[in-house]
Amino acid sequence: MHQTDYKSFYDERRNQTYSQDYTRINPEQHSYYKELLTFIKAYALKDKKCLEIGSSGGYFQDMVDDYYGTDIADSLTQYYHKPYRVAENECFPFDDQMFDA
Repeated sequence: MHQTDYKSFYDERRNQTYSQDYTRINPEQHSYYKELLTFIKAYALKDKKCLEIGSSGGYFQDMVDDYYGTDIADSLTQYYHKPYRVAENECFPFDDQMFDA
């Protein structure tokens, strides 16, 4: 499957599965919120530079101060007020050792 096909498939599948406006969802409503919050506290990540791979609509972007999100969909950019970059061809668009977590 070509990269463009993956993106189209992902956008279609995401719309079928979630079909929601990401701006109306609180992270506390996500099924993994408590686990992520526990992880952030256990490793003192609140003020560390963190990357979320497969970040979808950016539910968790406000859980840490220095957040970056990445996913394969250009269409998700609209949901971010913190840095978001599109992954291309199985490559993540960040420098090596850029993140603490």
